[in-house]
Amino acid sequence: MKESDIISLSASDIQTLYASKRLSAVGLVKLCLAQIGKHNTRGMKLRAVLRVERQETLFKQAQDLDKEREEKGPRSPMHGIPVLVKDMISSSSTGLEMTCGSYALENSRYEGDATIVQRCRAAGMIVLAKSNLTEWGNMKDIAMTGGWSAFGGQTQSPYAEGGVDPNDTWLGHSNPGGSSSGSAAGVAAGFAPVSIGTESEGSIVTPASRAALYSIKPTFGNLPKHGVFSAVPTFESAGPLAKTPRDLADLTAILMDQESCSSRLTGRWDGLGLAFVDPTKWRWPQAIYGSNDEFEKQYLHELKQAANMLAARGVRVAQKANFPTFEEIFENKEDAQTIEHLTQFQLLDAVAQSLQGFVFSKVKSIPDIIEFNKTHPDLELPPEHPGQEALEAALKPILTKDQFERGLSVVQKSCLEAIERCLTEYGVDAILAPSESHLCGHAAAAGVPIGTIPLSFAKFNGRPFGFHILVRAREEETMFRIMSAWEATFPQASMPPPLLMHDTDPKTSEALNPEFLKL
Repeated sequence: MKESDIISLSASDIQTLYASKRLSAVGLVKLCLAQIGKHNTRGMKLRAVLRVERQETLFKQAQDLDKEREEKGPRSPMHGIPVLVKDMISSSSTGLEMTCGSYALENSRYEGDATIVQRCRAAGMIVLAKSNLTEWGNMKDIAMTGGWSAFGGQTQSPYAEGGVDPNDTWLGHSNPGGSSSGSAAGVAAGFAPVSIGTESEGSIVTPASRAALYSIKPTFGNLPKHGVFSAVPTFESAGPLAKTPRDLADLTAILMDQESCSSRLTGRWDGLGLAFVDPTKWRWPQAIYGSNDEFEKQYLHELKQAANMLAARGVRVAQKANFPTFEEIFENKEDAQTIEHLTQFQLLDAVAQSLQGFVFSKVKSIPDIIEFNKTHPDLELPPEHPGQEALEAALKPILTKDQFERGLSVVQKSCLEAIERCLTEYGVDAILAPSESHLCGHAAAAGVPIGTIPLSFAKFNGRPFGFHILVRAREEETMFRIMSAWEATFPQASMPPPLLMHDTDPKTSEALNPEFLKL
């Protein structure tokens, strides 16, 4: 087995290797650590992980799981599989601290593992490392560059040639995406086969689409929140990222503590129907991701081409489906509020509540965090990221409690009605929008599942793009069936990062040296 194989192998591929005894969990952990050692702060300097679990802990877990497999068989389809966990999710039972990307939480201690981490460990998974993120889940500054944290630095995409352009917009074409960017970049780079992120609006699906991955933010409330740092409790959920729909379904089942539907994923469309929105209307403004005429031409052409190809193959497709944007939904609705204002109202109390889960912490509230940052500007407010406007704005929310409650009710009801109306009108199972759009806002408001399906790569810099996919509440299996059929139809969409696959450095032994693995 070559070291480069770790970049392309899925968890199900690895299980085949385990079963044939061509690989062990110990061997896999070594390969993952080697890849982190080569490209996290060296090599491509991806900075996708903040902290790696102690090697003695990892190898002991891997040895025990190898022995258990030999004697009793695997606990689950994820037995012996390493996972990256976003650094807003506690995995502290082994000493792997949670920092939310901030020095304000360095050396803090959270009480126990998150429930979803407990479920991963019970399924035989190995929590390998904590992944980098946009600091405080993108709640520190307005328009902070996606994937930057004071504690971890700037996450880079393993696909984008040249890395993050300091002059790019906050989610520009060189950017790895939203706040779960380390979870996405790490899987794409072979740091681990799967990962877990968190999302209120776009923080899983945007970086997943920028990393050619499949991902899902499940139905709101389907995953327990214990041990997950939540700044936006009405919208936020954890969710997995993976290279294949099968791995995604298997990990989702573990997180939801239910049976996996992966055995029912056939790779066939079997009557599934899709409504594609108009990509010329459903696009981010230039202020978010900039302007590139070459990309825009390719992007619109390939999005339309994908829908046409499916229709030609007999898939039930509605193109330019009549599905309203936020502006259209809330026109003339007096009590409607933006997701941003609803989010801002929750921050002050929600952050304080999440900080109560720490047994020890230097900060207990947003005012404490603001003061810490002012006191430590060299660490927290460097010249390239000198602001904390979002934290400061949380002290003076725009909405009153009554406005928040009425606004939230209007937003939830209106988005649910719009989604159901579209799905019913066209007789389809899912709504698809470009990955550079605000479909994630509709999903957040309505509390329904949203995921990503990859499609292609920008010719000008190599970064991936695709679709976001939305289904009715509690219809995760439908989404996985669509993803499975999509994977069979567009197999080239999940190509590993060429920049890493072309890395022919033979010095695996150097990469495995403990000194080399220091972060």
